[in-house]
Order: sequence, then C-alpha cells, then structure tokens
Amino acid sequence: MSANQKLSDVSSLLLNTPEAFYWCGFLSADGSISSNLKRLALVLQERDINHMRKFANYIKWKGNIRRHEIKGRGYLTVSAMDANMIPKLVIERHIFNRKTYNPPSDIPSKNADNRFAYSIGFIDGDGCIRKKSKSKRGSFLSVKCHSCWENMLKIIGESLCGFNKVNVKINNNGYARFHITDNMLLRDIKLKAQSLKLPIMHRKWNKIDISFISKRILAKERILKTKEFLDKGINKTTIAHILDVYPSAISQIIKRNGL
Repeated sequence: MSANQKLSDVSSLLLNTPEAFYWCGFLSADGSISSNLKRLALVLQERDINHMRKFANYIKWKGNIRRHEIKGRGYLTVSAMDANMIPKLVIERHIFNRKTYNPPSDIPSKNADNRFAYSIGFIDGDGCIRKKSKSKRGSFLSVKCHSCWENMLKIIGESLCGFNKVNVKINNNGYARFHITDNMLLRDIKLKAQSLKLPIMHRKWNKIDISFISKRILAKERILKTKEFLDKGINKTTIAHILDVYPSAISQIIKRNGL
C-alpha cells in the first residue's frame, strides 16, 4: 500500500446511502479518475474550500488540501490513491475516465433517494442556480453538458422532479441543457435535499428561498386547503375566514377545480 492510500478511505463512496451517492454524482461532474484507475482527484475553485473540506472529511482524507493557481485564479485539489477501490468506483458507481465524452447510461441505483441524492450532487458539480432577473426571490436551476450527456441529463432531471418528463434540448453549440423554473418544485427539491441531510453546496442552494411563496404556490395551497376543509364538512364562509379570502374566492376555487 502506498503512502497516499493510507491518507484516505474511498470505500465510503461505495456505501448504499444517499450521502455516498451525492458524492458520486458530484464526482461524476467535477471529479476525475486516472487512466490507470489508481487515482481519484477532485479540483474545486478556492471559494469552495468548505465543500472541499466536506469531501475530504467524507473520505477520511488525512493529507493537505493542495492549493494552486491557473491564470491567477486559485484552485484546490484532493488526490487519493487506491488501486483496489477506485476500479470498483468505475464499475459500481460509473465514475469514468474522460467522462465528458463517456457519460454513464444511468444512475447506479434503483433506490429513489439514492437517485435523487446523486442528481443533487451532479447539480452541485455542473449545475447553476440563479435568481430570476425580474424577481428578487424567485430562482431557476439549469444544467449544461456536452451533447453526449443528453440521455443522462433526462434521467437526472426526472430523478429531481419525481420522474416527470424533463425537456432536454441541444443548443446550437452542441450542448445538452435543461431548466427548472418552477419555484414550488425548486423549494420541494431543496427541502428534500435537506431532509436527506445531503452536504449541499450552500453557495448555490442559498439562492432558493424556501420561505418564498409565489402566487402560483399560494393558489395551489389554497386549493389543497379548501379541499381538505370541505372533506371535513367545513362550510365555504368558514373556509374563507380561515384562509383570509372572500367567500366568492372559495366559490371560484370550488367551481374551477370541481371540488
């Protein structure tokens, strides 16, 4: 066993847990494996030092996080060697060499939470979360990869969105891309990631305000509440008082939604 092997335990990436699959998704986006399948490396921008520390702690890294510069910009690297475990990562977790042109065919788990966690990890690696330009609190999520990733992006998007169909498009430059702009869905995705205790990259996910309730979200919640109260035998006037709306608004909700 080499000195570098003793500095880490990458076998934790093979555990059947959401956190392990989160890091596998992240590595599928931002990690690299040497051609001889002995070294696993992760390089991040210096501003993501806290996230690098989370990864280093997860694989029990005992070495230093190396800093270097490229064109004046600071980067951080953790590079772990394990000739026994890294080939298993390739086979069992589909973290490939030359991944830009060699994407996995599927997320390497049938468990819904693991698939979701892998997708969150991939978003943290290659995705983007921003505020909508015309909204102080609304957000959108987007992912852009080489067109080779078109099918894999559909799988990742469906895993995030509860297996609803996701529209992945190829742009004029040959990149596959999808967006999520629904604030309610983004809120639910963030809440689920938190409930699974995933080590999300806060720099990105802090841009989704889970307390933000758009008009669309508010309308949907009123519909659900109205149905709930009607099922309990509560009359329209009382429902309107509870929801702080006019009784005519409750009548419209009942009529439009067949309640």
